[in-house]
Amino acid sequence: MTNRESEKELEDIIELLKALSGRNCLKILQALNEPKYWSQLIEELDMHRWVLKKYIDKLLRCGLIDSFIKPVEGGPPRRYFQISRNLTLLLEVSPKGVHVHQLSTPYTERNVEILSKYPSIRKLVNRFEKINQISDPITRKEYKEQLKKQIEYELSLLESAIDLIHQLLKRLKK
Repeated sequence: MTNRESEKELEDIIELLKALSGRNCLKILQALNEPKYWSQLIEELDMHRWVLKKYIDKLLRCGLIDSFIKPVEGGPPRRYFQISRNLTLLLEVSPKGVHVHQLSTPYTERNVEILSKYPSIRKLVNRFEKINQISDPITRKEYKEQLKKQIEYELSLLESAIDLIHQLLKRLKK
């Protein structure tokens, strides 16, 4: 990583930490336990729309939330806001320096459904997210190799399961 890339990464982390240290940003994130549109957030948070906009913009820039437009029957479309990813921050302070690690999984309805239905995949994701917590390079490399083998094994099982489901579907279509 170049010095410039390192500086950019540090600036991004500082902006993220600033957003998370603000009471209003945290209130907005807590309110977004499900997608919500402007009026819902203004009413629920009892916040002026311009104040809300300022903090929504900050959360959008940090990538903590995203938005989408949804048509409304008999009315104009609404812009909804939602949390865009699961995020865990790990602050490591040691004689080697200060490091902030971001561990994140894209937060989509589909991924949540997959992780809840398939515990083995959830375990793999959790193990993957722990890679950055391992400070020793040799241990990290060994951990990655073990995880690769587990992922390959899970993929082979999933491929067999998909084949089986396709066979069942073909039989039903006859």
